[in-house]
Amino acid sequence: MVLIIVLVLSAATASSQAQKEKKSLEDYVQALHDGKTNERGSAAWALGKMGDPRAIEPLIEALADNQSSVREWAALALVKMGNRSTDALIRVLGDDSAIDFARDAGKADLVRWQAAAVLGLIGNETATEPLRRMLKAQNDSTRYWSAISLGMINDTDALDHLIQALADGNAAVSEGAGWALRKIEGSQATESLIELLEDENSSMRIGAARALGNGQDGQAVVPLIGALQDENISVGAEAATSLGKLNDTRAIGPLIEALDENETPLQKTAAASLARIGEPAVEPLIQALAGGKSARGAAAWALGEIGDVRAAEPLMQLFKSNDEKTRKNVVEALARLNDTGSVKQMIQILADRQEKSDLRMDAASALGALGDSRARSALLDAMTESDTMIQMRAAEALTELGKKAKAAA
Repeated sequence: MVLIIVLVLSAATASSQAQKEKKSLEDYVQALHDGKTNERGSAAWALGKMGDPRAIEPLIEALADNQSSVREWAALALVKMGNRSTDALIRVLGDDSAIDFARDAGKADLVRWQAAAVLGLIGNETATEPLRRMLKAQNDSTRYWSAISLGMINDTDALDHLIQALADGNAAVSEGAGWALRKIEGSQATESLIELLEDENSSMRIGAARALGNGQDGQAVVPLIGALQDENISVGAEAATSLGKLNDTRAIGPLIEALDENETPLQKTAAASLARIGEPAVEPLIQALAGGKSARGAAAWALGEIGDVRAAEPLMQLFKSNDEKTRKNVVEALARLNDTGSVKQMIQILADRQEKSDLRMDAASALGALGDSRARSALLDAMTESDTMIQMRAAEALTELGKKAKAAA
């Protein structure tokens, strides 16, 4: 009799708990659909902690929520549920009917790339083949997260697919493929990428150059220096960017030479990389100020970005002797250096009525850009001149001084 009572009570307790769990699940699912933003996010995470497979579909639907915070909680909840959610997420990648709920709202791609990301975080190898297929998806984010996830899962069978993805027209996807290759192959990836710098496909060479810059392997410096001379200037530009990321002084000379590439992506990225290398590049850049017109302007810009005061006097000399475009680059550089000596020299140029008019106009503009209040008197004097162009530049500079003073107050 006692045994029967115990069994009945146990059954009743189990039934009560089951009803409570069912109710909790229903409540959370309801909140996930209808609650306020914070309630939807909390409900998503609660469902993930419960681990009930019945919550998987509602959580996948929440990946289409209008609020990014809710989508993030839903994704984390699916990760929390782990392998139990893998099959449903794989269906999202390959079965259009699995995302009908998102298609009408134009969010199918949004759901798909999040599913790809979650699969990588879960790390189940059954997702690798679907993720490889998604490297060919039309949506950039889906391709990117598929590449990243293959790297997280450490899918060695995906290497050829990822190498092909290096040539992706979207830079982020190409970069993601490079990251995945390094994640899977480790240091061996550098050798593979160096070989790809010689690939006949220029897009592949661009992707390889980009990936080598993100690897922080000094072995890549010399091959990347060679790639600066690639017949496709976009390959050279990507190589220049990567050399800046690697921050190796061996690249300074070749990057200085690349400054002669007039108004090209290679010139711009070479200048940016020299600025990134910083102090070791200052003296070579100062020497480049005496080079060709194109190189002078790019070198001036890079020196301004570095901000080393050693460049102030050479830049000032360049301002006095070159064309308007170069002077503009010099002014921008001097403004970043914030060198007081430059202000005095600009005031002297503006005040010298025997000086060339175009040089004096640029000096007035420079004083406005430099933002030093000591220039106010000289600019006011220039307003009294008969040369209307100088008057106009002085007025613009005074306005700029006023703005800078107000911003600093």
